[in-house]
Amino acid sequence: MGRWLWERRIWGAVGSGIVLAVALRWYMDVPLVDGRTNYEALVTLLLSAGTFIGMLLSLIPWLRETLSVGGKQKRADDLQRRNRAALIKAVDEIWISGFLDKVLHQMESLQIDLRYLEPEKAAQRMGGQPYALKDNRAALQTFRDFGEKLVILGEPGAGKTVLLLQLAEGLLGAAQQDATAPVPVIFPLSAWAEKQLPFGEWLQGELQNRYGAPKGQAAAWVGGEQLIFLLDGLDEVNAEQREACLRAIQAFVEDRDRRVQYILCSRRKEYVELVEQGAQLNVPGEIVLKALEDEAIQRFLAGNEFGALRALLDENALLREDFARIPFLLNTMAYVTRGDTPEKARLALGGRQDAASLRDYFLEEYVSRRLREQPHPRYPAAQTRRWLRWLAGQLIRERQTDFYLENMQPWWLDSAEQARGWRRRVGLMVMLTTLVVVWLTFGLALGLQIGRDFALTFGVVLGLLMGFVVSRRTVILWGRSHELVWDWRALVVGGVVFGLIFGVLFVQFGLTSRWEMILLIGLSSGILFALQPQTKLRFRDAAGWFIQSTLRIASERGLGLGLVFGMVLMFGYTIGFGEDMADFLLFGALVGSAAGLAFGLEMGLGAFIQHYVLRFMLWRSGHLPYWRYDRFLDYAAALVILRQVGGGYRFAHDLVRGHLAGGGEQGLGDGD
Repeated sequence: MGRWLWERRIWGAVGSGIVLAVALRWYMDVPLVDGRTNYEALVTLLLSAGTFIGMLLSLIPWLRETLSVGGKQKRADDLQRRNRAALIKAVDEIWISGFLDKVLHQMESLQIDLRYLEPEKAAQRMGGQPYALKDNRAALQTFRDFGEKLVILGEPGAGKTVLLLQLAEGLLGAAQQDATAPVPVIFPLSAWAEKQLPFGEWLQGELQNRYGAPKGQAAAWVGGEQLIFLLDGLDEVNAEQREACLRAIQAFVEDRDRRVQYILCSRRKEYVELVEQGAQLNVPGEIVLKALEDEAIQRFLAGNEFGALRALLDENALLREDFARIPFLLNTMAYVTRGDTPEKARLALGGRQDAASLRDYFLEEYVSRRLREQPHPRYPAAQTRRWLRWLAGQLIRERQTDFYLENMQPWWLDSAEQARGWRRRVGLMVMLTTLVVVWLTFGLALGLQIGRDFALTFGVVLGLLMGFVVSRRTVILWGRSHELVWDWRALVVGGVVFGLIFGVLFVQFGLTSRWEMILLIGLSSGILFALQPQTKLRFRDAAGWFIQSTLRIASERGLGLGLVFGMVLMFGYTIGFGEDMADFLLFGALVGSAAGLAFGLEMGLGAFIQHYVLRFMLWRSGHLPYWRYDRFLDYAAALVILRQVGGGYRFAHDLVRGHLAGGGEQGLGDGD
């Protein structure tokens, strides 16, 4: 704040203004009261006039820069550069260092080459010339050779998402080195099916909600050629909506004259089915991930600790030809059998011969061993498994890959009766909150004048009204308060400038000489100036960040707008009816508090109450821990059952999610 003021030379300008005001004041008549100098009025005029003049002097360079075309463009360019740098940082922290690096570290000993190209596919797209893909750098070159449009296909667990993120890492490095290079951004397609918006509009919403981009900036990025869209998990979209999703992508690309750079990632089976139905992207080539080859498997199994797994693969063709070819399942089998003897491994498998029972065994052992190796005193293994099973089932039912705390909704409850109970509890909590606020302001502030009984009655009536309005919503809406930011510099400058301007006018015209009025006018003006549209990117980097920031922002803005409302009302009474301001000071404050509460409920406080009532009811149903759900999710991520993605979580693999939910592979995507 001090640096911002110093850069605009405000301190020097204010000092010059005060000196000038002093000179003018002594040149003119000094105000007198009963023949004596009115020092209160003198100090008011000197400070008001001096600061006002100083502000004007300091704003001249800023106004010159603002009104000039070059100045506006310079600030717009600076903001664009800062937002671009913030987006690069967000993609890196969420997907590369926060997700990809951890996945590769966990599979480091496996040393599996995940990057294979199906030669005949490439030959058909490249004029019959062979095109070999050897490593991730070749995959990046393939993307460029194919006109910055690519499709990645493979079987479940083949490593499609890993390859997509490896390509994102290379593209992100290019964007960091070259300010004109587009920025790669990952968009999980499972979120599209919820509202089925036009694809460009959906991309803008994802940039805002997932990455914290300002609304205008998100629209500019999507409409321009500044992003590479990495579209992950087409197979995660509901089967009935999958074709519509692919056609929406195709329409989005064609509307922009095919200048869009993108990579689409999907299971091979689902994509081929869409192609056969006539829904196909016009891309020059596809990367098809092949199953692991014998050499890679043998290289991994060379260690003595994998003797049991080698024996199982020699004896069981299903494990050898199917399971061991999939990187995730090979890694899972290695973890489960590590250090065992062949006899112990055979005994554990029992008579299982079919794929479903074998897969369930290894996934169950994977989860059980993780829980045994890292027990937690607050989260017993059985309870942890039950909570994870419920979460997996909800994500499959919602067709979502990533879980965010703020995405929980009342239909996650077990029955319609519980949903009605949720609404009743929300209404009660809002009513009690309103009653406490109103009673404290009315009852304690004006208790001597109007009595606390009136405050209690008014609080109950107002609380019932607000509680009814908030509880009627069947969807938890977080409002739009996150699209505004609280600018403290604008609060100070706006409050000082306008407070002193009106202060000088009111004193000179005899409307008031009270410092309280001047301060209140300045505060109300500053609050209005402090509510600024969000222009800088702020991404969710921790679980529950959106919830906590919404509570803070809604409280600040609700209080601020309520104060403005109360001050305006108080000022109107004072000027319009010629009453002394002191008679309406408390009245304006209490009316402002009630208005502020209403503003706060609409801006996100109501959603905060709804969310925690829902969390309470889910805990009562045995689906969540009692307190700090984010800490439990962090614990599950430490077990490598979940993985954190920015402010959200996803299961280590969709096979794990399907197993915990009891759904096998039904409705599963990849999630490599």
